[in-house]
Amino acid sequence: MMLGAGLSRAWGEPTGGYRLETMHVGVSLENPATGRALLPRAVIPHLPRGNGNITELLEVLPDVHLDRRFNDSLSGGEILPPEVSISGGKTFQNNFTLDGISNNSLLDPAARNPNSLTDVPGHSQELFLDSDLIEEITVYDSNVPARFGNFTGGVIDARTRGPLPRRGGKLNYRTTSDSWTRFHLSPGTRAEFERSDGSAGQPRFRKHDAGMELNLPLGAERGLLAAYRLLQSDIPLYNLGQTENQRRRRHNLFLKYAQPLSDFDLLEVTFKATPYEAEHFIPDTRAGRFLIKGGGYVGALDYSRALSQGDLNLKGAYRFSENSREAPAIWRNWAATDTRDWGRQVGSSFSREGGFGDIEKTQESLNLAADLRGYPIHTVWGRHEVNVGLEFERVRGTYARTETALIYTQPRTTPDVICDEDLIGCIDGEQFFTQRDTHAISSAAAIINQLALYGEDQITLGRVSLRPGLRLSYDDFMGNLNAAPRFAGAWDLFGTGTSLIHLGVNRYYAPVLVTYKLREAIAPALRENRFLENSLRPAPWAPAPVQMHNVARFSSLATPYADEFAAGVDQHFLGGRLSLKYVQREGRDEFARRYGDLQPDGLRYYSLSNDGRSRHRSWRTTWERNWTRHFVSLNATWRKSETSNADYDAQLSEEISDERVWFNDEILHRGQLPDALAELPWEARLIYIARLPKGLTFTNFTSYRSRFKRIENTFVERAVPFGERRVDPRTGEEIFEILEVWEQISHPHTWRFDWKLSWDKALGEHRRMVWNLEANNLFNQRIETDPARRSFALGRQLWAGVDFHF
Repeated sequence: MMLGAGLSRAWGEPTGGYRLETMHVGVSLENPATGRALLPRAVIPHLPRGNGNITELLEVLPDVHLDRRFNDSLSGGEILPPEVSISGGKTFQNNFTLDGISNNSLLDPAARNPNSLTDVPGHSQELFLDSDLIEEITVYDSNVPARFGNFTGGVIDARTRGPLPRRGGKLNYRTTSDSWTRFHLSPGTRAEFERSDGSAGQPRFRKHDAGMELNLPLGAERGLLAAYRLLQSDIPLYNLGQTENQRRRRHNLFLKYAQPLSDFDLLEVTFKATPYEAEHFIPDTRAGRFLIKGGGYVGALDYSRALSQGDLNLKGAYRFSENSREAPAIWRNWAATDTRDWGRQVGSSFSREGGFGDIEKTQESLNLAADLRGYPIHTVWGRHEVNVGLEFERVRGTYARTETALIYTQPRTTPDVICDEDLIGCIDGEQFFTQRDTHAISSAAAIINQLALYGEDQITLGRVSLRPGLRLSYDDFMGNLNAAPRFAGAWDLFGTGTSLIHLGVNRYYAPVLVTYKLREAIAPALRENRFLENSLRPAPWAPAPVQMHNVARFSSLATPYADEFAAGVDQHFLGGRLSLKYVQREGRDEFARRYGDLQPDGLRYYSLSNDGRSRHRSWRTTWERNWTRHFVSLNATWRKSETSNADYDAQLSEEISDERVWFNDEILHRGQLPDALAELPWEARLIYIARLPKGLTFTNFTSYRSRFKRIENTFVERAVPFGERRVDPRTGEEIFEILEVWEQISHPHTWRFDWKLSWDKALGEHRRMVWNLEANNLFNQRIETDPARRSFALGRQLWAGVDFHF
């Protein structure tokens, strides 16, 4: 009996401290004011799945915000998980874990442009695991325990499902398409959208989500769970007057083997692989197709043993992931002529051809961890549950341009040109290129060794519960030793568990990204020019006098950190739990980009600095209640976030505050704009899940965003009139300027209703069918997602699917 209790605690949270009573029914989730929210398996299948990834499920929680580009009407065919911000943190400042193993990509997670000459899009997660493989998700948005580090946003700790004692399995299929979807677009853009020639506009798509799993008992108390899932999206787009298909694929291969080694030991072996492929083409370009590859795999061992002092857990894992591109290595921007005429089909005077070359970026990691959670010890100073642990991670990141890429521009047409041996950048008697950029073969590797020690004590003194803790971490990349104190406490006002007051003061340190070092490997392109010689042959290529390229320079800096104050109340109310919480974060030493002066060689060097900062404040309230067959969760969030720079590639706001703009028919500096620039709406979310008769289950997710006003760039430009222009100090003449127009724009309140209906029909012993219908944005509301781009969320979208369990 003691062994069973010990192992159960080893996989869950420490049991010390006060907590409100939980009414265990078929469907529930937990979101108290402690800062730890739980989405269990009982809830996950009933939430709208969308593309079936983990982060989409988090939208039901307060102060959790998905990337505003997610679910956009312009990109309905995409399948990558949305990025997420928690408690005001930036999307790359979270810590994702799968079965206690890091799932964080350190390869430029803020990169987004698939058409970059020198880089590949990244993502904050390494593996894109399907949510159907998840047993439970724990989200920490404040008061995070000391065993978690490498974040200044939140922690998303997902635990995968394990094998069951009965042989069986499941087959499933889901689908949606543009014909089942309504689109909301800016006025006057629908015709352009329907004729889209790039992934920035996706008017047609079809998604297929299919999978199978097998549960195989292999003897007494031994078992294997094997699963495979495929999510595929086909996106037809126009290119040079014809329809070409762009395809996205996300595979999920999952294996977990579990075996008790004795009455005191349990061993789990897990393998997960989630390769991702995205086919693209450069718009209006012949032979411009390229492939983006992402995702990766992990193999892990998890060993748990019940000792006389507590539960010991040992983990070891090897991880590999990539962000790579396969593309033609020569790009040519021909003048549109009779022999290079395809550009004329789209009304262009140029005919583009080729691509920007292969790039390989990889991350491989070794993880080792030991965690010991002591059993309760009763002393004269109260009850103690001590948790101590050690973590080691070695990460190796690589960047390689495996072949030289040539970018030809500035064509000159002449009927007398003689090309001789130049078969790439010249056509006899027609045209030749006068400029090219050479991106040479280059490579680099960076290694980060990170070590962390942590300890905390869950102390219970009568009606008071305290959790002091400390996490010490060191990495040899920046060479910093960081001490992150953690403290959380609770007071049971009446000793009945019905009224709790929570308080927390904590420090968190951000992750270190290998991209900071790898960018040094991106050699600046060599710009060359040439012209015709007297013989009408193009002269040899010669370096251009001014290069005008930027080069990264790495420097060792302090580790960014965030200091947090959190306070909250949990109260039994109307048969459920009412929670109120305040969270304040102060981010310091955050990374930002600094540009140096233009050098005589034409290069401009940029480097990272610790000059970034941020501040976040939020008030959150939640009410949750279970009945026998019903569950309700209602939450609301007011928040205010301020930051000096959006990410590590953005310039500091101080550097752009002197830019002049139009506002209310006056010319102001950006720094003089009113505070309404940062105004944000408050939001509310409602989750209702009901188990109905005849095997039916109904889920409603309603989200509300309040009306708000914000000062924004209208992307309209207006010239500065005479008399208000600045004067050139050298000549004394007025400088002609065109400035952006900024206005205070009012955004209306919005509602969104997502519904899901499931019908579970038994077909005999151990066999059943489950039919699912999802209707997202059921009432087809027009919801603005990005005011700057004037873009809107998808309208009503239907998903239909069926699961066969056997």
